[in-house]
Amino acid sequence: MGLKHAIWSTLEDTRRWVPLSDNRMPTLMGKYKVPHFDAKGESDAIFRELGVPTTFLLTSFYWDNLIHFGMGPKRGPDGRLAFTLPMGDSKLPGIAAEDIGSARTASSQRARRMSARRSASRAST
Repeated sequence: MGLKHAIWSTLEDTRRWVPLSDNRMPTLMGKYKVPHFDAKGESDAIFRELGVPTTFLLTSFYWDNLIHFGMGPKRGPDGRLAFTLPMGDSKLPGIAAEDIGSARTASSQRARRMSARRSASRAST
């Protein structure tokens, strides 16, 4: 029957923004800046190269990290709360861990609709 569509939970390949030659971050294992991100980025490329119909579910930051891993706002010297993540003015996409199931379900429904359209298109040609 074959694979009709894959839903792949992925992360950004950080090497797109911080090349291996950039010493602001260490290079690990000779080829990664952030291994668990970069390896998923490599896998994204494999899905594309193989032509696998794929929905890439990008869940780069869980809002829960702000509570559970001490990544929440910290008081600066001026007493104001601020996020101390080294991002400058960049936006931070994220999702609550409890919403992953809903996002996956929505992705599955979209994938089924896309697959049905492809099948109908092939049948009409």
